[in-house]
Amino acid sequence: MASSKDLPHLQGSYIYRFFNALIMKPIPPPNDLDLSGQTAILVGGTDGIGLACARLLLGRNLSTLILGARNMGKGRDVAKQLTERGAGSHPDPPQVQVWELELLSYDSVRGFAKRCEGLDRIDFVIIGASVMPSSFRLNPSTGHELTIQLHYWSTALLSLLLVPILKEKHPKGKPAHLTLIGSDLIHITEFEEGKHVPLLPAFDSPVPWNPNLATKRYIACKLLVAMFVSKLKDFVDPADVIVNSVCPGMSKPTANEREQPRFHRYVTWIVKNLLGRPLEVCAWLYLYAAVEQGPESHGSFTASWKFRRDFPKLMHTEEGKLITERAWKETLEAFTDSTEALLNPKERVPGNSAKAKRTGAS
Repeated sequence: MASSKDLPHLQGSYIYRFFNALIMKPIPPPNDLDLSGQTAILVGGTDGIGLACARLLLGRNLSTLILGARNMGKGRDVAKQLTERGAGSHPDPPQVQVWELELLSYDSVRGFAKRCEGLDRIDFVIIGASVMPSSFRLNPSTGHELTIQLHYWSTALLSLLLVPILKEKHPKGKPAHLTLIGSDLIHITEFEEGKHVPLLPAFDSPVPWNPNLATKRYIACKLLVAMFVSKLKDFVDPADVIVNSVCPGMSKPTANEREQPRFHRYVTWIVKNLLGRPLEVCAWLYLYAAVEQGPESHGSFTASWKFRRDFPKLMHTEEGKLITERAWKETLEAFTDSTEALLNPKERVPGNSAKAKRTGAS
């Protein structure tokens, strides 16, 4: 089945595409969209677009919502608010559960995935946690820089662990969805890290940090996510699990820039207030990819309500294809013990491998 990597790359100016997206009329979810009886997992759902998505899901009668949260106190407060809000609009109050998920800890990621095995049903998963560090910092437990740790390494690990579970837990005759949050800015990334061999360790080399570099690193990590989706799809039957990625577009201000310098936050606040979409509208795109789209979106990138948007030009070049293969290979090597159920479905190997421990994957 064709995917985004099979489409011709972006033609013309990205600026035109960007402003065209700003002026286009948003498309809300269908009025008859009813999520009664369904179970969803939302990572990054305690603030920003994720929280708007949680409200939207419950407004469509979602029965069970699992929130992966780093801050359990905040998560419980959000869950209480969501439950009270949902209880007032539906005769059957939704179940909103908060499960601890620290994406800077592989043990926490593995524990979260293990807990998902106990669910009777999983309809879709949205992974959208985000961070924009104010300085170059390495995650003590893995040795990876914070941006790539959260946006790529932990996102990839959680995805690899969840795919076999989703295969078992999706409703009969209806595939589950695994949707990773991406960015349309991948079309303009220079991806300077791509020249390095090996590739992924280059993100952990100390560099002078500033808001501009933080943004470049964020976009580079989103490109890695696009590459990951383009490879993961080849190992997953869309009849079981549909794997895709979506860009919600520029939103009104969120807490994502909270660590950035005051002047940068001020400028960002002005730009986003002038040009950004309301958080609820951005959340519409989450649902578009994770609920409305079918097998045609498998392995694809979605933005501005157009499924199967093209991947960036780099991914269509021979160099880009080699980089994609390198990133995929290095990812699988780092998580050897977590890929058995995906690559060899009949063999599930519990526990942590020695190789994974050497690469900081436990």
